[in-house]
Amino acid sequence: MSRRRKKFSIPALKKWLSTTFGYYQRKLGKSWAGWKRWFREVLRIRESSQSLSGSDQRKMPAGLSYINPIFWAIQSFAFLLRFLQTRQFLHFLTGLPAVLGVFSPVLLELWLVPTEQQLLLRARAAFRIQLQAKEYQRAEFFLRQLAVLQPEEPDHVLQKAVLLAEQGEEDRAWQTATAVMRQSGYLKAGEWLAERRFRRFAAEKLPDDQSWEGLDATLQWILSRNPEHSRSLFMRATGLMMRGENTLARTVLRSLIRQPKGGFAEAYFSLAEVETSLGNTADAQAAADAAAQQMLQNSSNKPFVLEEFVRLVRALLLAQRELDAATLIIEAAESNSGHREELKDLLLQTYLYHCARLRTQPVRSDTDVAMLLDQITRAINLSPSDPRVTDELALTGGVRELSDERLQQQLEAALVAGVSPGTVHFILGTRELSKSPANIASAMEHFEISNQHAPGMPGLLNNVADVMVEQPEADMEQALVLVEQALKYLPDEPAIYDTRGKILLRQGKVVEAIADFERALSDRQNLHKVHEHLAKAWEAAGNLPKAEIHRAMVEQLRKSDGVPSSTDREK
Repeated sequence: MSRRRKKFSIPALKKWLSTTFGYYQRKLGKSWAGWKRWFREVLRIRESSQSLSGSDQRKMPAGLSYINPIFWAIQSFAFLLRFLQTRQFLHFLTGLPAVLGVFSPVLLELWLVPTEQQLLLRARAAFRIQLQAKEYQRAEFFLRQLAVLQPEEPDHVLQKAVLLAEQGEEDRAWQTATAVMRQSGYLKAGEWLAERRFRRFAAEKLPDDQSWEGLDATLQWILSRNPEHSRSLFMRATGLMMRGENTLARTVLRSLIRQPKGGFAEAYFSLAEVETSLGNTADAQAAADAAAQQMLQNSSNKPFVLEEFVRLVRALLLAQRELDAATLIIEAAESNSGHREELKDLLLQTYLYHCARLRTQPVRSDTDVAMLLDQITRAINLSPSDPRVTDELALTGGVRELSDERLQQQLEAALVAGVSPGTVHFILGTRELSKSPANIASAMEHFEISNQHAPGMPGLLNNVADVMVEQPEADMEQALVLVEQALKYLPDEPAIYDTRGKILLRQGKVVEAIADFERALSDRQNLHKVHEHLAKAWEAAGNLPKAEIHRAMVEQLRKSDGVPSSTDREK
């Protein structure tokens, strides 16, 4: 084997590794021993060869002992013991301030120098105080101080947005909050921005799509991070209600109520309003009842606020608890004299709402009719000259279950209470028209008397026009003028559209007549008559299948009301 080959053999490599490793191991051990010896010497309290004095042979400490903290602790304790041993108790007490004075610099520093947390708390408190006092420059100074103490804190950027909003720079404030919301995912920034956007959106009379899209995007961002965020769900549902998207609003509100913190009074109240608009009476009543119960509990320990009280009354009305609402209003009027007029009008609205509900419900018992008369009587006694009362009294007069004798008693009571005789005769004329067959001659007599007392009554104009349609030689142009005047006062009354449809049908305007009859289908009192008019109109238009459909509806409604059908009358 050659020499070069032997040099790179495995035994030679092992020997080289062993020698090198041993060298560094010995060097590290030597260094470590030296550091341990130095550290031990530093901590050791050693005496020098120099004594204190000629008479006192105690040795002074070595030089390295003066940098030893243990040495100073022992010496301080020894000094205190010597002081106590060599002096009397009174001398000790008088010298105690001097002893404590040694530690006074440290105590003063600990007491006077604030910590970082204290600086943060003081800067935040000062910022809020200056912001409330509208000292915006000083507030910005403390905001910069907060940014120096905590440079990475997103809440300080949000407070910058708050300051900008207070200074009137709303757009810059929104941009700042949006930036911190997107970049750091700070949830409070999204909540603040959503509240500001919602406030502007709710203040607009006609909220535009752009305003809603910005608000909805912010709310969706919050809900993507916290699906149970009750405030965001409520704001989104309210926005959908304002835009008329009640079906989607109902879905959001039901999801909100299922959340642990989502079943609050406002959520149930909004759900009741949505269900009412969608025609779900039973669901609206249940939601309104839950809202009313919570509102009653919350208002028991709170001062009287008119807006909250009106909302409570509305919840009771939607829950069909009109009697409870009236009792509550009367009690509130006794203890809140400053709002007596507002509460009086609210009580009148409650009576009229109860009347309208009883009058329009499809099935009425004798108890319902008695309650209807009681509520309209209370409304008359409360405000006999109010047009809303007279309108409701007129509509009450058309209730089929109300006998002529009871109606006469009611009208006499209305006259005593101060209701205009023109209104009373108008109701009597309407009553004569609602009979089967209609007593046209008697109705016209009452209308003429009513017109002398109160000319131009909307309902009177419509009824006169309706009577003219039944007369073969009547002037349809004049009748159309009367009904158009009635529509100006009552644009949502289905009976007026039914009257105008009959006039247009006599004039040969079949298409316009069909449109008016279809708008009159919401009239539950005379629904079979509207279908009968629609059947005639479709027959005049030449569409016999649709005419037969409406005639079948007439027969079905007559059977459900207990009225003999046309085939039964022929038999």
